[in-house]
Amino acid sequence: DELDFRTMYYGAKQFGVPDMASTLSVLKRAHALVTVEGCGGYWYEFRSTTYRHPQIWRLFRRQSEISELAAMCNRDNPAEIAFVTCDYTDWADLRLNVLDRMGAPYHALRLETLLEMENIPYKLIIVDVPVINTRQRELFDKKVKKDGRWIMFLRPAGAINPDISPSPDLARSSSLCGMKFAALAKPPRNPEYKTVNSSTFPALAELSLTPPKEQRLVSLHGTLIKIPRQTANVKVDDKDAVPMAEWNDGSIAAALKKHAQWTSIYTSTNDLNPLFMSKMAKASGAHQYEENFDDVIYMNGEFLAFHTRQEGTRKIVLPEAADLYDLYEKRFIGRGQKVYDVPMKALDTRFFFIGDPEERLEKISQRIDEENLRRSGMYDKVRREQAQVPPPELDHAFKVDPIGTLGYWLFLGPLHLKQERRTPEENIVFEENILRSESIKGEPGSLIPAPYKKEISLLGTEMAWRPLPYGLPYFYAENYVENFERDIIFYAAAWLESAKGGNYKIHIESERGNQVWLDGKKLGESFYLQQPLRYQRQKKEFEITLTPEKKHLLLLKVWSAGSINSGWGAKLLAANGSPATDVNIWLKQ
Repeated sequence: DELDFRTMYYGAKQFGVPDMASTLSVLKRAHALVTVEGCGGYWYEFRSTTYRHPQIWRLFRRQSEISELAAMCNRDNPAEIAFVTCDYTDWADLRLNVLDRMGAPYHALRLETLLEMENIPYKLIIVDVPVINTRQRELFDKKVKKDGRWIMFLRPAGAINPDISPSPDLARSSSLCGMKFAALAKPPRNPEYKTVNSSTFPALAELSLTPPKEQRLVSLHGTLIKIPRQTANVKVDDKDAVPMAEWNDGSIAAALKKHAQWTSIYTSTNDLNPLFMSKMAKASGAHQYEENFDDVIYMNGEFLAFHTRQEGTRKIVLPEAADLYDLYEKRFIGRGQKVYDVPMKALDTRFFFIGDPEERLEKISQRIDEENLRRSGMYDKVRREQAQVPPPELDHAFKVDPIGTLGYWLFLGPLHLKQERRTPEENIVFEENILRSESIKGEPGSLIPAPYKKEISLLGTEMAWRPLPYGLPYFYAENYVENFERDIIFYAAAWLESAKGGNYKIHIESERGNQVWLDGKKLGESFYLQQPLRYQRQKKEFEITLTPEKKHLLLLKVWSAGSINSGWGAKLLAANGSPATDVNIWLKQ
C-alpha cells in the first residue's frame, strides 16, 4: 500500500485537512496502518515546516517507541475474513471505503494464495475474480466450499475460463457461485432495494444494500478487458435464492443461497455499504471488534487501531479477556476484560495495545533518550565546527572566501509573522507584499547593525543583532534559531570594504524571497512564487560600485517559510565574474 495522507500544511483542498487535530489524526492513522500491516510506503510532504511543529515532533517520538515495541511483538493477523483478488480485481475503493470499515480484520490475498493453503482459516471469503481456470475451479470447489463458510461473489465470478475460451459464459459463473444467473435484456437504472427475508436468515434482519453511486451496466459479451468493474448486466434466476436487491424490472440483483456445507452470496456491484458488510461478517461468525459504527479498524496481533468517522462510545469486544492499553494516552483503558466501552471523538485515531506494554515501552524510551543525547552531542559538535569556529572578532576584517562566498554577517531576527490559512493565489500576494512592507520600525537605511543592538518589531518581539560566521556556501536559519516556525522575516548585514574600489557583482540566492540594499539604497527584490520562476530557488545579481577604503553597508531582508526552505546565500564577484577575494567583510562600522 502507498499511503499518501496530507496534513494541514499541504495547503490544497484535495486531500488536505484543516487543522492540527486532523493532521495528528492523519499521521496516527498512517502509522497505525504501517505498523499493523508490517510494511508499506509512507509519503512525507516535501514542505517547508510540515514536521517542525512541537506537537508533531512529540507524536513522532511516541510513534518511534510504538514502532520499536511492534518489532518485538508477534503481529500475525488472526483474520477470519479474506478478500480474494486477481489481475482483474477493482479493489482500491472497496478496501478503503468498505472492507476497512466492517468492524473485523481481513486478509487481502490472491486467489492462488488461498488455494495453496492447507487449512483455510476464514469464515467469510469475498471473491472478486472474474477469471478462473479449470484447476483453480476444482481446488475452489474442493477446499473452499466447506466448513460452513460464507462466500460472497462480487459480479459474475468465474465467468471466464481461459482454458476453454476468452469469452464470458454465465453458466460457468452460475456453477462457481452456486446459484443460477441469466442476462438482462436491457441494462436497468436506479435499482430499487428491499430487505433480506429475516425469517430465513435472522442474522440478516433489516439488512439492505446501498445503491451504487454510478450505474455502469456493461454486457458480459465482449473481450476479457471489458469485464465490467461496478455492475454486471446480470440477474439471479434461482427460485431457491433469497433476494436481497432488485433491478427496476423486479429481477434479482443480489441474493443469498444456503447450501449443505456453505452459504453463497452474490451482488451485482462492488460499491457496497460498510454496514452491509459488517452484517455479513457477523452472520458468518467472524469475530468483530465493534458492530454499531463504521470506523476504519486495523488489527494485528496485539495492536488494535480505530479511525473514527463520528463521535460516540464504542463497545470494543476482544476475542478473550485481556488488558487494553491506549498507546498515545499512555494509560490502561481497563484490565482483564473482554468488553470495553470507550468514548471516541469524530475523525480521531485511537491506537490500543492488547496486553501490558508498559515495562517494554519504558525501556524503549530510555534507550531512545540515550541515543538522542549521543546524536545531539555529535550535532552540536559539527555545528560548532561549521558555524562557530573561529569565534567572530567584531573589529577584525574577514576576507571573502576563495569561491566568493560572503560568509560573515550580523543577523537580526527572526521576526515571526502571524500564520494564516491562505489559498495559493492569496499566498502569492502575501509573499510579494510582505517583503515590500516594513516589519521593523524605521526605514531600511536606519537599520545600522551594531553588535547585539536590540530592536523591537511591530509585533512587540525583542530581537538583537548577533554575529553569524556560518562559513558555508548556504545559510540555514534552522541551525541557529530554536523552535523554527513558518512565516518569518530575518535580516542580515555586513560592511564591505575594497582597498582599490571598483565595480562588483552581488549574487543573491534564496528559497522564498529577498530584498537587497546597499548604503540604504534598494537594489532589488525577488520572490519564490513569482512567475516564471514558480517553485524555484531565486537567483539574482546586482551590479555595485565600491569606493576605495570605504565601508559600504550591505543589508538583506529575507522572507522564509521555515525549516529547510529557510536559507539564503550570497557571493561577491568581480566585474569579470571571478571571486572578489580582494574585498574585506566587517561586522563593525
